Amino acid sequence: MSQSPHPPTNSSPHTRRPRVYGMVTTAASGEYTAAALDSFIESTELTQQDLFVLIVNDHHKVDVPQALQQSCRVILHEHPRSFAENANICTAIARERSSDLYFLNNDLIFTPGWAEHLAVPMPVITLPVSNQEFPYEAEDFKLLPLMTLEDYAGKEVLFRRFVAAHQAQKKGYQIVLSPPFFCIRIPLEILIEVGDFDPTFGKGGAEDNDYAIRTYLKGFAILASRQAYLIHFGGKSTWAGAESAAETRARDEAYIFRFREKWGTKLATLVLRSQLIKREPQLLNSLPKGLQSATQEGNWRPVILALAREEKIDCSPFTSPPPSVGAVYVIYDPEPWLHASYLAIYKHVQSV
Repeated sequence: MSQSPHPPTNSSPHTRRPRVYGMVTTAASGEYTAAALDSFIESTELTQQDLFVLIVNDHHKVDVPQALQQSCRVILHEHPRSFAENANICTAIARERSSDLYFLNNDLIFTPGWAEHLAVPMPVITLPVSNQEFPYEAEDFKLLPLMTLEDYAGKEVLFRRFVAAHQAQKKGYQIVLSPPFFCIRIPLEILIEVGDFDPTFGKGGAEDNDYAIRTYLKGFAILASRQAYLIHFGGKSTWAGAESAAETRARDEAYIFRFREKWGTKLATLVLRSQLIKREPQLLNSLPKGLQSATQEGNWRPVILALAREEKIDCSPFTSPPPSVGAVYVIYDPEPWLHASYLAIYKHVQSV
């Protein structure tokens, strides 16, 4: 995967675009929401133009911390809605306010500067990394892929040391195809071009994979900031929380069926994370050499189109017309994301 060692950021609260932060809470995961909100307040600089949207998915009582009340809008649902339906409430609010959207799981522990690491001045989706990608273990504290609040309680100082050590070693961005949208920044440009989440996948699952594919088909990319490191406890509103094993399996089967119907089996095999999906390690190796090199450069659009075409999936409703470029002026820069960007544009140049 391509990596940018020195990613640009836009960290000034006086010049940056307004933000809408969205989070969904449930009665079963309320204690995780409380911890997430406390760490969000400690780690996030809000401006008067920013808005925090807290969606209560099952109409239980929620105490909004006093420090967040002036910036918070609470939305109560009489009946639970799906991940996509709740996310689309936030996408609509962000577009209305001409804001970037930060859509957040409620089972996170935020760290100082996390939001600014995601605030790159480019139309790309960005997200942090977490214990699920980078586990650590030392001094009787384990940052494992699946954790509980009890694992974290009382270990806050050790956690900050882990984060400092991680940030000293891990730099830049990594281009990723279809990461889990546990904490995602979607800039206004993509909210307008790509649109809303597809609600046809059911309660939750694959709508983030679908959005990632549509993002690449529209000519955008997704970058993971290796500097922004959070705790993601994982699945506290679903498979590691209130759901039974049978409910989890039924939910998985529903979204897998719908995803295969929409994008085909090969893309499902490539991007879905369910244990019900049989992995095919040689899938990308079977591509023509030109497409194999595209995956190494993080240029996923032609790969998606090729895999869909093999199964006669029509991607035209999700793609943009080829751009018409009159001239290009390139200043040499070794950043891989810039290299991929001008390669994508160059074939459309009419004159230089």
